[in-house]
Amino acid sequence: MDRIHRPKQLTFITALVLIFGVAMFVYWGLFILQGMPIEGIPILSEMVAACLAMITAVGLMRMKSWSLPCGLALAGLWAYGVIAGIQMVMENGLDFTSPFGALTDAILFPLVLAFSVYMAIYLWRNRRVFE
Repeated sequence: MDRIHRPKQLTFITALVLIFGVAMFVYWGLFILQGMPIEGIPILSEMVAACLAMITAVGLMRMKSWSLPCGLALAGLWAYGVIAGIQMVMENGLDFTSPFGALTDAILFPLVLAFSVYMAIYLWRNRRVFE
């Protein structure tokens, strides 16, 4: 069986995509279970992004060519989600926060935004690996 050479940075990205995807399911599941207000929150798009994260992680793990567009789309969804989340907090105040509190949002938003930018740049620069 052929052994696939996967760069260490790609392994790191794959692991984080998988962790973030699972975390998104848990996060929004807790959000809904705690009875937090979901009016105005694009829960469906968050679930699509979580599913896309799982698909992307599998593709990156197996070095499939389709994982490049999936990863780039996912990075865009995450960047958009962070910007929309910041806008919602600004419009609704800190009372409208995650089940874990405003501090978590203050940590998660920049972390996810930075990672999505890093992932998009890395995947685009190394797109030849996926041909």
